[in-house]
Amino acid sequence: MQQISRFLAPALITCISYFFSANFAVLHSLLRYERDAILHGEVWRILTGNLTHAGLGHWTVNMLGLWLLWFIYAENRQRQYELIFVLLLTSIGTCAWLLLLEPQLKFYVGLSGALHGLFAAGIVLTFKSEPKMQLLLATLLCIKLLYEQFMGPLPGSEKMTHAPVIVNSHLYGAITGLIAGFLLKLRGSHR
Repeated sequence: MQQISRFLAPALITCISYFFSANFAVLHSLLRYERDAILHGEVWRILTGNLTHAGLGHWTVNMLGLWLLWFIYAENRQRQYELIFVLLLTSIGTCAWLLLLEPQLKFYVGLSGALHGLFAAGIVLTFKSEPKMQLLLATLLCIKLLYEQFMGPLPGSEKMTHAPVIVNSHLYGAITGLIAGFLLKLRGSHR
C-alpha cells in the first residue's frame, strides 16, 4: 500500500496532463500558457500551461521525466510532500519568469521547466546523504543548461517532442527549483 501511495502524485499528474493534452482542442486552448490571456486575467494558465502538451510525443517525454525524478527522489512521505510543493512552485515560477522576462513568447506548454526545477531541488534536498552522486547530477544539469543557453535545444529534442523547445523555461525552472530546495532545507533545519 505504501508503494502505491508513493506514486499517487505522479499518477494523478500523468492522468490530468493526458486529459488536458489528448486532442481536446478547446480544452487545450483554454489551459495552455497564453501571455495575452494571462495579462487579461486568466491567471490559471500559469499553472495549467505546465499540464498541457503539444502532442503525445511531448507528453510522453515529460511524463517519463516526471516518473524518473519521482522514483529517484520520493523516498519517503515527507519527501513526497516536498516534491509536490516543488512541482507546484516550479510550475508557477517557470511561467511567472516567462511572463516577466519573455514578452515575445505568446504560448507555452509542457512540464519540462518544472521538471528541471524538480531535478535541481532534488539535488539540493539529497546532497547531504549522497554528495558524490548529487554533485555528478548537479554538474550534468549545469552542463545541459549551459549548452541550451549557448547552443539551443539538445539535438533531436524538438524532433522527438514535435514542438519547439523553450530553453529558458528549463533555466527558469531550475533556478526556481534551487530556491525551493534551499527554502525546504532551511525549514527542515529549524524543526
